[in-house]
Amino acid sequence: MANNKKSAKAVKLSPNIVEIFSSKHYLPRDLLSKLSSANLQKLNKIASEESPDISRGDRIKALRVLAQKGGKEGCKMIGSVIGNKKENSLVRAAAATIISLCPPEDAEKRLIDNLSISDELVLSKVDKSLGAIGGKKAFDAIREIPALKTDFLKKR
Repeated sequence: MANNKKSAKAVKLSPNIVEIFSSKHYLPRDLLSKLSSANLQKLNKIASEESPDISRGDRIKALRVLAQKGGKEGCKMIGSVIGNKKENSLVRAAAATIISLCPPEDAEKRLIDNLSISDELVLSKVDKSLGAIGGKKAFDAIREIPALKTDFLKKR
């Protein structure tokens, strides 16, 4: 988010969300525990929609909170960001990494659903996250990825 209070007021962010966006490197557990369902709904909207009032970094922070606190619905939304071809590749790649913070069974399904992505950066992150989850279903899905066309993915 732009570093001014006008932007926070323009998109009507709660103090908890403003604090999340102000955090530099990690999300304090006590802050995560304070989030209401209304806060999670707002973060879901921020994460899923590009807006000139919200920075890419803040959208990625919203994705991270949803992975940690959003349950199945948060994981489903993150999976839709990964698969959205209209979305910025860096946000999609971040979502593919962040989804591994979701419960493994939910993340695995969303990642497998996105194995046919043509964006190599995003696909490499999907592949790494599936590998990190490590279930048999995940490894079977990785082995079935279509022939890789570039050195970028062949080296994985």
